[in-house]
Amino acid sequence: MKKLILFCNIVCVGFLLQAQPVTVDTLLYNGEFAFNIVIIGDGYTISELGLFDEDAHRVYEGIFSETPFKEYKSFFNVFCIEVISNESGVKCCKKEGHCDECEDPDNYFESEIVQGTRVSTNSNKVISTVKSFIPNYDNIVVLVNSAYDFGTAYPWCSLSINPNNSEYGPYFASYIVLHELGHSIGGLGDEYNTGTKEYHQEQIEYGYPNLDIVKNRKKVKWSLWIGLNQIGTYDHIKGKSYIPHEDCRMNNCDSEFCSVCTEQLVVKFYEYIYKNKKEYFNYCSSHNHNKIVVEDSLVMWFSPPKPEPNTLTINWYIENQLIASNVDSIILSTKDYEGIKTLRVIVLDNSSFIISEELRDLTSMEFEWEISFERKSQEIVHSETEIVENVISVNNIEEINSEQIVYEVCDTIMVFRLYFDFDKSILNEDEIFKFNEMISEINSKFISSSDSISLKVSIFGYADTIGTKKYNELLSLKRANSIFSIFARVFQITHENVILEGKGETNDYPELWQNRYVEVVVYYENKKPLQQMKNLNYNVEHYIGMDGEK
Repeated sequence: MKKLILFCNIVCVGFLLQAQPVTVDTLLYNGEFAFNIVIIGDGYTISELGLFDEDAHRVYEGIFSETPFKEYKSFFNVFCIEVISNESGVKCCKKEGHCDECEDPDNYFESEIVQGTRVSTNSNKVISTVKSFIPNYDNIVVLVNSAYDFGTAYPWCSLSINPNNSEYGPYFASYIVLHELGHSIGGLGDEYNTGTKEYHQEQIEYGYPNLDIVKNRKKVKWSLWIGLNQIGTYDHIKGKSYIPHEDCRMNNCDSEFCSVCTEQLVVKFYEYIYKNKKEYFNYCSSHNHNKIVVEDSLVMWFSPPKPEPNTLTINWYIENQLIASNVDSIILSTKDYEGIKTLRVIVLDNSSFIISEELRDLTSMEFEWEISFERKSQEIVHSETEIVENVISVNNIEEINSEQIVYEVCDTIMVFRLYFDFDKSILNEDEIFKFNEMISEINSKFISSSDSISLKVSIFGYADTIGTKKYNELLSLKRANSIFSIFARVFQITHENVILEGKGETNDYPELWQNRYVEVVVYYENKKPLQQMKNLNYNVEHYIGMDGEK
């Protein structure tokens, strides 16, 4: 769990709460595109914040240990906000049968039990608190510190009380939250038959995908699932409405989601991300995504979140001709194409969780670009993406260590490093300086005495430790790809002359920003990697110094 002191500088705004101090933790981070769930506490005093942390972790772990959240964990970010209440517990009234004794604690969000089993809270106060830290939140889970077992869902929020003392076990709170997320994320209805006639009539009239007034197995909403995984037409309200499974989580909180509800949830995951977060998918190394020009080679990538196991198919097309499948990135080259071409990438989830092809189509995302292939002569480029912060020139050495790779004897090797902002694979515009000096240095040491085609480049990308290892591996590869595109354009180097690798996350340096970098080694064709070694010492001349903390 990582404290969000640094992270809040990037994705959050400063907050002003009139009363209680607040702390934010990161429980799961997969990227800007992901669905943001925020877990926040109420009825926890300052001495009970440790208990809240335990409860929040337990609920988080419980959510992502269950299908389909387990398989689609990479679609989510989860944050945890500690809020101090003056007094412990939830408001309730003995006269209405909510609790054994009337209770009116001074909890921060005024959470209370109403109408028998529904939990109410001060929604304006909850939302304003969450927005102060996570302005782009998508769903809020409020954990109320109490001994009673209740839960409630709203379109923006799920509430659960008794996160730690339930007679049903330590993970029962997460089961309640999963049930409520079935409502607030999946758009699912309650399948139990208790409650008022008015409530159930509202359920039937709303048109939930897991409730139907039709019993005919060929005409019911989930007809494609009939006979599979115990799906049928079971009584909801006898003679009035029907449900697909006798023991689904939308009926019993401690059961699993049935196939019908799982399908709906998976589709909603995609619908939400594709509808609301599409702009966060990086797909090329150019700042101008609307006009993409390929002068020699350019890396294009499309990196959608992937379920585990990965059930996505990714197809790349140029002028409707399939050119690559099931890869995140491709290299476009003027050697292969000329003029203006249309590039498309299409992704589709072939998960067995989805049986309806109509619903499966909702998991599809498509991007299309107009690519202009314009082969040009070599020149020094004044581009905002071509930025170098630290260049080291090394002369007349016998061996050099660059990320544990040792090279044969050579006249000149250049090693330089480029730094990135948090969660970015495109270099920050504020860092644009002295790029042409670096180009001139490479020109003078290599190009003047040798054809540029003989130039070799090794590129290694890195990320800091915020987020999952899987996400950081992809981010480090994106960073390496973006730097490769610079060399491809400036020096006409193709991918055959490049060693490119995303090394994933590292904490070799004390400051997080120092671990967000790409290291590049430039050398002649006849200087091949020799062997793996560590901790070699060599003299270096600092050509361009570091720019300080990012």
